[in-house]
Amino acid sequence: MRKIESDKNQPKIDSFFNKIDNEDNSEEEDAPEITKKSKVVKDDNTTVTNTTTTVKKATKAKKPKKVLNEDKDEEEKEEKDEEEEEEKGKVKSKAKAKPKAKATKKRTKEEIDEEEEEEEEEEKKEEAVIKNPNEYDNLFDHLTEESWKIALKDEITKTYIKTMIKNINGAPRPIYPPQDEVFTAFNRVPLDKVKVVIVGQDPYHGPGQAHGLCFSVKKGISPPPSLINMYKELKNTIEDFEAPKHGFLQSWADQGVFLLNAVMTVTQAKPNSHEKFGWATFTDTVMDILNKQPGPIVFILWGGFAKKKGSKIDKKKHHVLESGHPSPLSVKHFMGCDHFRKANEFLKSKDLTEIDWKLPATI
Repeated sequence: MRKIESDKNQPKIDSFFNKIDNEDNSEEEDAPEITKKSKVVKDDNTTVTNTTTTVKKATKAKKPKKVLNEDKDEEEKEEKDEEEEEEKGKVKSKAKAKPKAKATKKRTKEEIDEEEEEEEEEEKKEEAVIKNPNEYDNLFDHLTEESWKIALKDEITKTYIKTMIKNINGAPRPIYPPQDEVFTAFNRVPLDKVKVVIVGQDPYHGPGQAHGLCFSVKKGISPPPSLINMYKELKNTIEDFEAPKHGFLQSWADQGVFLLNAVMTVTQAKPNSHEKFGWATFTDTVMDILNKQPGPIVFILWGGFAKKKGSKIDKKKHHVLESGHPSPLSVKHFMGCDHFRKANEFLKSKDLTEIDWKLPATI
């Protein structure tokens, strides 16, 4: 093996290193100096290879500390700026949130006021019930007409009547009609004096209206829409009829017109609120009692509800007149029914006194 000295290849090595230094000068300014002397090896190829390896190690040198420090400072500055921006954002959010918090507080106060009003109303209702928890226990004491008391004596002792009374006692106040007027239709017309039966659904639910006669209102109360339509029909079919400004129909009852509501009590402003209390069963019994009367009776049934109520009437013995209800919702099926005149025709044919449908102008 012959020995080769490195001095012979030195110019080539210097040229090679100068080229590398020029390419990487910007990134590797502070890289450690590379020894350019090569060991004596077997041949030129080995020498070049070892020298190249040394160069690769030099190119992998770490960035200068100065550059790292600058990067670190830049990062810290950015973080600090972000924190400041975030802090400013929080302050702005709080500033914006203050008016909203005030608005929320205002709404909450309004809600509290509404809740307090509702609670007061509920308390008043509860007090009305609590003050007279057994107010309607003696309801049937107000049924005073003797013939009806006898006819209904067994019925009013049944279990469903007790349940009905309990339901009425527990219902919100006020209840119409007043309990001493619930049985006005019965007390004004003895059983054997009934000539005509008009069936209504349930009492008027406004203050001061209902007084125990269907379609009729108390003195001083204007006629409701259904009654106004009845007056129109009367004017068209009954000679000399003039519609009064009142809606008090007691003069009809005094002549034998039994004005029966199928449901006989109601809570203010809640139509049909007592529908399931038990009244329907009670008035079914009343209709059955009337149906069994020996003398002929005219049954006037307006609307589907009344027709169903009178579905078991013996039409061979009694006279049944049916049409739509006089309510504005169905008045087109009522107008022209001519029931008032037809009722009188039937009574006259049975040698019974006709009803004077005309009402006094003043009461």
